[in-house]
Formats: sequence, C-alpha cells, structure tokens
Amino acid sequence: MQPSHNAAASMAGYLFQARYALLLGIDEARRNPGLELAIETFDDVSFEDSAGPVQLIQTKHHARRAAVSDYSVDLWKTLNVWIHRFLEDPTNATRTRLIFLTTDIVADGSALSYLRKGDDSRTESLALELLVSAAETSGNHATLDARNDFLDLTPTTQQILLAGIWVLDNAPNLIDVRDEIETALHYAAPREQVPDLTDQLEGWWFARVASAITDTQPTAIPLTSIHNKIAELRENYKLRNLPLHESIEDMSFLTEMPSDDRTFIRQMALVQLGDVEVRATVHDYYRAFEQRSRWAREHLLLDGEADRYDRDLQDAWHRRFLRCTTSLDDDAAEHTKVVQGKAVFHWAREHQQLFRNRDEIWLSSGSLQMLADDLRVGWHPDYLELLASATEEV
Repeated sequence: MQPSHNAAASMAGYLFQARYALLLGIDEARRNPGLELAIETFDDVSFEDSAGPVQLIQTKHHARRAAVSDYSVDLWKTLNVWIHRFLEDPTNATRTRLIFLTTDIVADGSALSYLRKGDDSRTESLALELLVSAAETSGNHATLDARNDFLDLTPTTQQILLAGIWVLDNAPNLIDVRDEIETALHYAAPREQVPDLTDQLEGWWFARVASAITDTQPTAIPLTSIHNKIAELRENYKLRNLPLHESIEDMSFLTEMPSDDRTFIRQMALVQLGDVEVRATVHDYYRAFEQRSRWAREHLLLDGEADRYDRDLQDAWHRRFLRCTTSLDDDAAEHTKVVQGKAVFHWAREHQQLFRNRDEIWLSSGSLQMLADDLRVGWHPDYLELLASATEEV
C-alpha cells in the first residue's frame, strides 16, 4: 500500500502546485501584469520579467498539517535549491524574492517564524542565529549536504539570502485553494455562477500548464493570458447575458405523438394541426420550459423579468389574434375559424421575442405554448368556450 500512498501524495502535490500557481497568477496579474509565470523552470513556481525571475516559490503540500521546525527536511531541501542558485548568479539572486509556501504550520520560536511575510516579529538576524545552530547540531543525514552548503556561505551572504526569504505557512490545502480562487473571482460572475466560471478557468489553466511543462523548451505563461481568459469567461457570465445549456440545445425531437391531454396540446387539436407540427411545437415547449426553469433555479433572472416577458408575448399575441379574428361573423363556418386559428398559431411558431440577450425562436414559441397551457393565449377564435372545463380548473 505504501507505493500507492506515495503516488497519491505526489499527485496531490503536483495538483496543489498548479492550482496554487493559478491563485498566485490571478493576484499578481492585478499588480504586475507584465510578468510571466513558469512552473518547474527556475523553481516550483516562478514569476519572471525580461531580466529573469523576480519571485521563486517553493510549494510544500501535506495532507495533514504538522509543525515545521528548523530541522525540517522541507526547509533544508528548499534552502539548498536557493543557495545553489545564489552562487550561480549572485547578481540576479539579490533581486529575487524567495518564498517558502507550506500547508504546515511554522513552529513558534523557530527561524522560519522570524521570516514570515509582513509579520511584526520578523527578525532576520535572529532567524540566522537559529539556522546556523540547527545546521551545526542536526544529526539528520538527509539534510547534511544542504546544511554544510549553508555553513560554507560567508555571514554576509547568509544575511543577504535570508533577507530575500518570505515564509507563508498554514497555506490552504489542495481542496481549500479552490475556495480561495473562487473568492478571488467573485467579481467575474454572479455569485451562483462563480463555481462554473472557476471550473472553466481551471480546465483551461491545467491544459495550459501541461503544455508549458511538456514542451521541448518549457515556456512561461504571460499573466496577461490569465487576465484575458478571465475577461473572456466573464463576458459569458455578465448579468445581461443568459447562458444556454447544451443539454437543452441538444434535446431530441419527439418521434411519437404525445398521449396526454394537456391544455396546450388540446389547443393545437382545435385548429387541426398535423402530427409533424404538433411534435415540433411540443419540442419547443419542452426546451423553453426546461431552459426557463434552469434560469430560475440558478437565480439568473431579475425580479419580475419572466413575468414581463410573458406579458409582452401576450400583448403581441393579442394584437395578432384580433387581426385574424375580429373580421369573422358570429355565424362564420367552423372551417373558416380553423383557418384563422391556424394563422394565429403559425405566427406564434415564428414570432421572435427578445428575452434579455436570448433571441432563439424556439424560446418564444415554447413560451407561447406555456401561456397556451394556462389559457392566457389561444389559437381558435372560440378557444375559451371550447375549453370551458379547462378554464374552470384554472
């Protein structure tokens, strides 16, 4: 079971690294949009400008929180990476912020506790004393090389190295980072839609990261691309835009005539419509009913918006209904009434009424059928009298 557990921990670590990089990228893009973000290039995560890295971030993810001491393997492995980078390029190293980010908690009174970002207790000189002491007294063979490399640095170089380090402990874990991302994106969509927007952003991000780290020449990702992707997604979630659900667009047509006696189907029977038209109209009804129900469930509609839309449909229908029926004599033949009723029905099938940003004809057609089901509109000139029993039920 141990290899399986280790594989899961490694996978969680890589996902945490990528997900936290997105969170950092969203935040950094607001302050320094000209930077680029890289993963597994200079460090776990790095921010770069044209002259090289300006931030190197070591991410440490642990399923269970524990205390990080001055003897921690995580700490000395990280310091070893940074020491070698410092020695290879001391000029650029002094302009680079070094960030130790861990889901664990730094032990009180440890060297790392005096290197926290923005902490009033930050004291680099005390942190240096504690690290030198740990390097000299630790008996952990796994950290021996890193500790010796640190002790080989001159005191001035040790001071410069620690001055560039920020410690961020008690960081959110793999799952909680997702909540942090949603919080950072609160402005980009209505509250109920932020999780959906985040899903789409993360899908794009993970694909972008995979491409960047598997290229023959690993490439950095411009922060502007994160900003632009959020802006693109944001357009789809603005209050003025109502989304269409793909499942509704792909809803299958009826292959058989409906067997029920719902009012809107009986209304079509009054004007003697053929099976093909009835099935197509029921299809419009189902799509409009389901789409409008989803908008309501997801709280995407403004107060009274659906009622105003239905009133506008009813007003447009009433004008057409009067145009087709007022010229009929009281003793007009049933055939003539059916012909005029069909004319009203066919108008309803083609009428296009804007529902905020949605102008699909099936939405208008299906919504008119919903009104027909409530007897608020009709096709046959005498539909109310002929469906008197339904009127009494309403």
